[in-house]
Amino acid sequence: MLSASDLNYHMQVPVANWDRDTAWERFTGFRNLTVEQFCEIQEQLLVEQIRTIGASKLGMRLLRMSKPRSAEEFRENIPFTTYADYTKYLDPVARKDLPSFEYMWVHTSGAQARYKYVPYTRRAYTRMLDILMGGFLLSTAREQGEVRIGPGSTIMYNVPPRPYLSGFVAFGMERRFGLKGILEPAVAEHMEFKTKIRTNFEVAMENKVDLIISMTSVLVTAGAQFDDSMARRKSGKKSRDSRAKLSWRAKMKLASAVLKAGLSGRRPRAGDMWDPKGIIGWGVDTPVFRDMVKGYWGMAPHEIYACTEGGVMGVQSKGANGMVFNPYMNYLEFLPASESTKLIADPAYAAQTRLLSEVVPG
Repeated sequence: MLSASDLNYHMQVPVANWDRDTAWERFTGFRNLTVEQFCEIQEQLLVEQIRTIGASKLGMRLLRMSKPRSAEEFRENIPFTTYADYTKYLDPVARKDLPSFEYMWVHTSGAQARYKYVPYTRRAYTRMLDILMGGFLLSTAREQGEVRIGPGSTIMYNVPPRPYLSGFVAFGMERRFGLKGILEPAVAEHMEFKTKIRTNFEVAMENKVDLIISMTSVLVTAGAQFDDSMARRKSGKKSRDSRAKLSWRAKMKLASAVLKAGLSGRRPRAGDMWDPKGIIGWGVDTPVFRDMVKGYWGMAPHEIYACTEGGVMGVQSKGANGMVFNPYMNYLEFLPASESTKLIADPAYAAQTRLLSEVVPG
């Protein structure tokens, strides 16, 4: 089993120079790029990466000893790859086949319960955190340009530990932006996942929470359990011993939640008790549970499009149902359904992709 040292748990990102007045434009401004500007940034970064990996064993393998000088040359001459093409080179212990950078290694589970390892440079890790901050700002804002989160804000992270990417996020956002976890990341990552979730909600009953990041199904379960506890409390079935478990701070928050709901002419809900400024839901079932989360928490979860291999690729824009890509983490090509069918039938087929500028909405 690989150690924290092998995976470079301690790679640090630079602390951001936080300016509340410019934060919105700095971290969400990529949403305003024109398609032409987006594609120009994409090509510049792709050519830079080709130069960077070219002399490494991985680069020579993927580029087939060629040196494309433009995105067009790259697309014409370099075939599609899968993770299998990278496997022997993505080894946290034997790093000699990669360009000579310091790497932080993250993993996700792969086929037959084998881990897939992905290296992140400090630059990529930092860029991903900046894009994620854009998602945090968008999920907590009530209107365009409103900055409601920043250094000192508290986040409830219901996420897996390092070396999963989301585990590194909890540490990185604290380091770069001063965002504090309801539970200290170094403590939380040693907890069993169910224990972490329960403890997060319990601690948050006594403290403010600005943003909740959680698997959407967990939010539904927590909301339903809060409804059930309030119903039992109202019927008098709650024992005196159970009441005594609440601290005075928690009792004050509960009283405030009941009052808030009463003034609105409805029953108290989980969102009244924990009262976050925003919620980010993760999991493929988020669209299924969206309305239920809104019912329990008073707001729909925002989504972030991310994966271990690609980092944060897109965020849900304010007032929009869809995602907005950022141009910095991945070079985006889109495969038409007709081309995909041909490629499936013949893996050697040179499928023709489309750039964002060539995609027709509809």
